[in-house]
Amino acid sequence: MMSFMSIIILIDTNIWIYLYESGLTWVIREIAKLPGHEVCITDGVRRELDKPEHGGVHARTDGMFDDGTVVTVEVPGQDPNGPPIYEDAENELIEVVDKTLDRKSGMIATNDDEALNQCRTLGIRNLDMEQFLIWCCDLGVLGRYDAVGGFDDLEKCGLDFKITRAEFVDRVSRSAPPGRSGGDGAAGKT
Repeated sequence: MMSFMSIIILIDTNIWIYLYESGLTWVIREIAKLPGHEVCITDGVRRELDKPEHGGVHARTDGMFDDGTVVTVEVPGQDPNGPPIYEDAENELIEVVDKTLDRKSGMIATNDDEALNQCRTLGIRNLDMEQFLIWCCDLGVLGRYDAVGGFDDLEKCGLDFKITRAEFVDRVSRSAPPGRSGGDGAAGKT
C-alpha cells in the first residue's frame, strides 16, 4: 500500500489536488481562472477565499485512512456571475475519494488537532489524474469498470489525460478487479 507526505496531482492546467505536507489534507484548488480565486489552506485549517464574492467553499468531505493519513477534499467556489468551472469533474473526483475513504477505513477525524496527532511520516509520490484512478484500482477501491467509467466521465468534462483511453483500459484491466457497482452497462465500456 502506498503512503504519502506531499502530493501534487495535476488534473488540468486549472485544477490541482494538493496534499499539504503539514496538514495532510486533500485540496482541490481551482487556479488562475479568476483574480484572487483560491482557497487558503494552512495545517489542515480551512480559510475563506481571498475574494468571498467568488462563492466560498461549496463542497467538503473529511476522512482518515487506517494508517492515520487524514484526507480532506475541498472544492472552491466560483464566480456567481460566471459559468460552472469543472463542476461535474469535481463531483466525480469527490466520489472517487469518498469511495477510497469508505473502503479503507470509514473513519472520520473529529478535528484537525486529533487528525494531525495521528499522522505518521509518509513517503513522496507524484501522480496525474489517470494515475490516481489506477492507484485506486491497485488498492481495490475501484474496479476496472468503475475506473474506466470515471475516466470517460472526466474526459467528457474536459480533462486532458496524458495517456490514451486504450492505454488506460489496458493498465487497469491488468491490475484491477471487476467493477463493484458498474453493472453490465459499465462493463460494456471496456
